[in-house]
Amino acid sequence: ELAGLPFGRLEFQLKAVDNASPPQSALSAKGVVEVADLQAAHAQSEQLWRKAEQSLKAAGETAEKLRHDLAAGKPARERDVAALPPEWERAAQDLKQLADALRRDAYGNPGLADEMKNVADGLLAAQQDELPEAQQAARAGPSSEAAQRHERLARRLEQARKLLQQGRALQSLEDF
Repeated sequence: ELAGLPFGRLEFQLKAVDNASPPQSALSAKGVVEVADLQAAHAQSEQLWRKAEQSLKAAGETAEKLRHDLAAGKPARERDVAALPPEWERAAQDLKQLADALRRDAYGNPGLADEMKNVADGLLAAQQDELPEAQQAARAGPSSEAAQRHERLARRLEQARKLLQQGRALQSLEDF
């Protein structure tokens, strides 16, 4: 019974005793067992999944608001322009944390872990390459270029959100 043991790496030895006269005993070679709470690790993955969904939704809504305003010829609201970079980074970091958690989760799909890491890396790359130019275009005033840049950003976030949603459906099937 391992339920009462602490989590982590445990070493053990077996002692064998016979009933001969005189009794003899011997110790086995040392063995090692890793005691882990697989349910807790899976619950943490689920929690991080919800967090990633929320942060992707928030960043996507902000990018969509900017796209909508700019496409309508309205100036971008500074609070939205300022909110998008930290929301974007939070979404990318949450996806990266989810990928790491899925990799450690015995019940997690390793293919999903790799896919989430790739999406997070793509968002981080876009944060460096595309987001600054879109922010600059938004601050310059409404234009078709600014609207298109924010449309691409919103689309990228929506694709990540849909991938996360599809991954959840797949993980749910495996959890069943």
